[in-house]
Amino acid sequence: MKKPPVQIDLHAEAFLYDWQDYTPDELANESLIYMRDMLDAAIYWDMPEIKFVHGKGKGILKKWSMMN
Repeated sequence: MKKPPVQIDLHAEAFLYDWQDYTPDELANESLIYMRDMLDAAIYWDMPEIKFVHGKGKGILKKWSMMN
């Protein structure tokens, strides 16, 4: 298992090369999966701290939810 960086960006464009092809629900799910994987890796490597960056994207999920 690869050691994760101390700061993890959960914005889809940071870890998915084809993020435009996903629906907002799929993007949210992929972000959760990625977060869990990085947290598991941090626990495995006994890292004392890890930071997740979120909520400062382009507001794609917020705009989508307001339209639906």
